[in-house]
Amino acid sequence: MSKIETIKIADIHVPEDRLRAVKPDYASLMAMLIEGGRILPPIKVRRTPNGKGGKFTLVVGGHRLEGHRLAGRTEIDAVIKKGNAEEAREEEVEENLFRNELTALERIDAVAAYRDIFEARHGEIRRGNPEFSNSANLAELNLLGIVEDSQEGHFYSRVTLRLGIAERSARRMHAIARSLNRELHDAITGTPVEDNQSAIERLSKLPPSDQAKYAVLLADNGGDLDAADAALHPKPKQSAADKLQSRLIDTWGRMKTKAHVEFVREYRSDIEAALAVLDGEAKKAAAPKPDPRQIDIEDFAKADPS
Repeated sequence: MSKIETIKIADIHVPEDRLRAVKPDYASLMAMLIEGGRILPPIKVRRTPNGKGGKFTLVVGGHRLEGHRLAGRTEIDAVIKKGNAEEAREEEVEENLFRNELTALERIDAVAAYRDIFEARHGEIRRGNPEFSNSANLAELNLLGIVEDSQEGHFYSRVTLRLGIAERSARRMHAIARSLNRELHDAITGTPVEDNQSAIERLSKLPPSDQAKYAVLLADNGGDLDAADAALHPKPKQSAADKLQSRLIDTWGRMKTKAHVEFVREYRSDIEAALAVLDGEAKKAAAPKPDPRQIDIEDFAKADPS
């Protein structure tokens, strides 16, 4: 059983490739809670005595660790975990995914990272993988008590049980992560779009060239997706006549029947003239068209007999 120890913050190494980057505002909130006397849950670390960065390596709790630093603390309570870097990475993903404060983009990244970890351990995920189905890991991965017939099935069973994410949602998140351009991903990070999965999914389905354009625009305008949409897909300008017609149609739709009657009485002659034009166009459209294959008799009579 893991035990809690108080360790020096200076002895903790924080990997650069952590799944979730520390957000300054959230870390500052942690610092305020600590300074106010709040006891936060211990972070999780693993022993790395031979590591270059410190005696311990952070597994879970980046914001709590940074909060302690900002609050001027030199020590922190930590659970010392056993296991290698791959197992630590898996636990980081699992614990982060159960936190409600994750943004939509962070959850998408987490599901993609969890799949990477799974494939590193068990091989590439694909349907009907016979090597996997016959492996010794089958019992370990059949976590739902259902014998799946593919490696893909085992992965999504694991996701459902360990992460609490339905298979359909996990597939959707992974598809977004796989299609989203890295530059666009980074441009979204820290903006309102980061917590809008439907918007992220829409952007991920764009061709790479369009994703690159959105990346530039979002980076320049602070993540204003509406402004980026308007810049890349401007709406056609309406003429003065079109605007007037739109206003007239809108006004007519909001008028009562009595107002309709008064309007028609006032402009009856103009309306009747317009209806006559419409009737003429309708008759012209309904008239049978001559068959070009038929030869006009008069033209045939005038033709040269030779």
